[in-house]
Amino acid sequence: MNKKELIESVKSLNKLRSMASWNKMSKEELLALYNEGIEVGAIKSTGEGSKVNKMNKIKNITENKEKHYTIIKLNYEKIVTNVKWAGLNKNNTLDEYKRLVEFDDWDFKDCIVKQIVYVSNSNWNYLTDSFLEDNDLWNKIGGHDLDKSDMETFKKFFPDDVGKERFFNLSKEAQDFFRRKCKAEVTELINTNTGETIYINSEGFNYARYVGVC
Repeated sequence: MNKKELIESVKSLNKLRSMASWNKMSKEELLALYNEGIEVGAIKSTGEGSKVNKMNKIKNITENKEKHYTIIKLNYEKIVTNVKWAGLNKNNTLDEYKRLVEFDDWDFKDCIVKQIVYVSNSNWNYLTDSFLEDNDLWNKIGGHDLDKSDMETFKKFFPDDVGKERFFNLSKEAQDFFRRKCKAEVTELINTNTGETIYINSEGFNYARYVGVC
């Protein structure tokens, strides 16, 4: 299948769902899809009212067919908005997070996706039932930062605070700006069988410290 045929074939949502799997799509096909700005497997991936930057660029792709996962590291800013983060964090299972969201114990927080991980349904079930276990899949990705646009604004209005490494070393005004504008840096985890998607902020740890849902 050439690139043009591939792009045409995935315009159907059902076709996209069936192809977004490690054993049906090669690295080259994934790369072709992303360079054309198509979200592989992103069925219901960003929630109502969210925005996804379509200027897709890939740093690298790692596949493990034996363990049934694909990791795509991004070198552009994929911004996802309106992700729900539970008020009580460090839960071990996705069900616990969903129950908290059900009971309205959550806040919106926008995200900067640093990597996307596609997993099989069986891996999804394991990962979403063991968030507090160490797992190299998360690559210690997490924390909070400004996107490029807000960083330019920060530099313009708070030049004396630029380059300070610790948040509490910033001026009060700069801290207030950062709190209002910062986004969570996350791993986007996608179930290739169902399209369900969640967001992992490890805060630099080896486990899924915070989990956002749509």
